[in-house]
Amino acid sequence: MEVAVLGSGFSGIACAYYLNKSGFKVTVIEKDNKIGGVAGSEEFDAYTLDFGPHIIGLDAEKTISILNDMAPEMSIIRKRIKNSLWYKGSIYTFDFPGLVKMAVKMGRKTPSLARFYLKSALNMKSWKDEDAESWLKRSFGEELYKDVFSPITEWKISSMKNVPASWVATRLAGMTKTGKLYGYPSVGGFGAITENVSRGLEKNGVKFVKGVDVSEITMRNEKFSVYTNTDKKDEDKKKIFDAVISTIPPSSLKTVSPEIWQLISKPIKNISYKKSAIGYYAVKKKERWKMNYCTFFPSDFTFKRLTRTTYYTYNIVPKDVELFCIDNYIPEDSKLNKERYDRDSIEKLETLFRGFEKDVVWKRFIECKYANPIQPKEYWSEEIERTPIKGFGLAGYYLPTTPIIDSGLEACAKSAFSTVNKLIKQLK
Repeated sequence: MEVAVLGSGFSGIACAYYLNKSGFKVTVIEKDNKIGGVAGSEEFDAYTLDFGPHIIGLDAEKTISILNDMAPEMSIIRKRIKNSLWYKGSIYTFDFPGLVKMAVKMGRKTPSLARFYLKSALNMKSWKDEDAESWLKRSFGEELYKDVFSPITEWKISSMKNVPASWVATRLAGMTKTGKLYGYPSVGGFGAITENVSRGLEKNGVKFVKGVDVSEITMRNEKFSVYTNTDKKDEDKKKIFDAVISTIPPSSLKTVSPEIWQLISKPIKNISYKKSAIGYYAVKKKERWKMNYCTFFPSDFTFKRLTRTTYYTYNIVPKDVELFCIDNYIPEDSKLNKERYDRDSIEKLETLFRGFEKDVVWKRFIECKYANPIQPKEYWSEEIERTPIKGFGLAGYYLPTTPIIDSGLEACAKSAFSTVNKLIKQLK
């Protein structure tokens, strides 16, 4: 049986891996000329640019299993991440002393921070069977939730009422301790992972078609016709598949197959595409190398709930030295983002953050490439599991069924694993 996988991001790569393992003939169709999607990289001057801020959770069993199986020769740097917050001109480490200092700067009381730090340091699982909003308010208090956690979490993950407390708590607990152990390729940027895994899959018979845009998908007699690079049906350009797995954004699937879209989705209202982030990046010297995620709070700190988006940002990893970067998103409602994304505003932003760490050797703002809105609870019907289309599957981080407690890559791998298994049962 032949299966088409739409998209070569990590979800698509993982789908191809599990399908290939199960004996299917697999074709991965990618509209770009490079493999990887948001998990890819490209060369830029003396740097490798990642199309998204990615790292590997070394406790991500399925991700590591795919990597070990398909690219065992890859060299992975292992480091512990310490997290920090940027607020009103200063960086605060995400630990007890840092949180207390930040609370004082905000004019807040510190007992709730102290309680939380002690709980996490003692590894107390007090968040079991609770939603994230309730747990954060109970742990930090109403004021800190409103000023710190609500703005930074709800624009990214929608309502905290729909997220299990464990998703937030396990991450915060790791931040307040020694930092969670993560991995990153020693050379080639994060895209080296998808490139190496795809080469391993090609050796096993998986076909990758790059630079090809899917224009239409139709269903007939339990077969799928996939048309590419044409604005209208062209029988000479179509390929017939027994099954299709889509990992492309919801809006793209709606365009290429309204027929499938109508069967699986709820009506969508108020779709908007906005460039919503500018990234600030700092590179450290090798002898001081460490991974350090920073979340930057604009000095006005009065932004409202933001539109959820995914977008291409860039990590900066010089080729000749082991380096990583600081990644952040500046909320679009802040005063900073009300300026146009032109050279003048970028220079102003660079000036604003200049010199915040002494060992920074390179820094730059880069406008995000583009933005696609992703709102799972509004975009995708939760009836998908009850009303499946035989031979058609969805996989990806944006699905309601994706385990949100996992890191991005592991969630993609688990989603792919689940989708492929369901597809196999359908086709038997």
